[in-house]
Amino acid sequence: MMINYQGTVTDATGSPIDGAGYFKFAIIDQPGGSATAAYWVNSGTISLTEPAEAVQVTVTNGVFSVKLGDTGITNMAALAESIFNNSSLYLRVWFSTTNSNFEQFDSDIQLVSAGFSIKSAVADRALTADEVTDLNTAGIQARVTGTCNTNQTIIGINQDGSVQCDTDDGQTYTAGSGISISSGVISVVTAGLNADTLDFLNSSDFASSSHNHDSAYSLLGHSHSITSTEIVDGTIMNADINASAAISASKIDRTNLDADTLDGINSSGFATSGHPHNYAGSSTPGGPASDLNCAPACVSGTEIAANAIGGSHLATGYVSIPASSFKSSSPATCPRSSPIWKRPRRGSWP
Repeated sequence: MMINYQGTVTDATGSPIDGAGYFKFAIIDQPGGSATAAYWVNSGTISLTEPAEAVQVTVTNGVFSVKLGDTGITNMAALAESIFNNSSLYLRVWFSTTNSNFEQFDSDIQLVSAGFSIKSAVADRALTADEVTDLNTAGIQARVTGTCNTNQTIIGINQDGSVQCDTDDGQTYTAGSGISISSGVISVVTAGLNADTLDFLNSSDFASSSHNHDSAYSLLGHSHSITSTEIVDGTIMNADINASAAISASKIDRTNLDADTLDGINSSGFATSGHPHNYAGSSTPGGPASDLNCAPACVSGTEIAANAIGGSHLATGYVSIPASSFKSSSPATCPRSSPIWKRPRRGSWP
């Protein structure tokens, strides 16, 4: 065992010492001149006189620390535990800075509870009951000596060591499907175990070991992971198409597409390819002129049926027809160059 000892040393002027210090130690029974026996000496030779050899310890600013009984230090003897069987112990110390002319400390240091606590911490054996005195046995649990009969169970232990028993209820258990009980051990029978016995789920709720995991399965949450091969024909509904989706006409198959499928308007709401295209705003061919909504001169003679314009169609004061457009009612004349021209007889024309 070892005891850590720490202290300070100064020179004659009171200044702390730095450097190597040399110490001698002895554990005695009484302080000063009253000492009659020595129990331990660092050099190993038990004597009340100054030990023959010293222990070198480094001193820093006057402070030193050393482990008494540490045999790893030169000239340090082992410290026997039996020393602390003595009720009165004092440590005597000698010191020198030159390993010669040692001076004894003014007073011996009493070893009290710290040293003795080491003894209790390293007790070499446990105390027997005969060595224990002044102990209140009311707080001690006695060794258990009681037993229970067959088909009974211990449910409590009394302070005196007796036990409290309870008769088993005699309930027996039988193993269900997939369970076995043998020698009190319950285990699961794995042989022949199938999905029909798991978690109340039928085998049809599980995928077989040969089910397909190929590119036809999409990854949930991954964008653009579903292609047309994963979509069943005829399953896309209006709710599946984004209202703002801009679907170009080239993406629509117009085969067999008719007007009945467009915008909820029946085919009767559209004009056929053979309906007349006149210039009048009226839906009836030959509508009134007031329905015309084009610029002047937008109707040519080809669009007007022969003899279709009557006097009632002409607005008063708004139609200007040149004289050349009217048929003449004057007598006919023949030019002189005409081969049938002859000078008339004297007299008037017929």
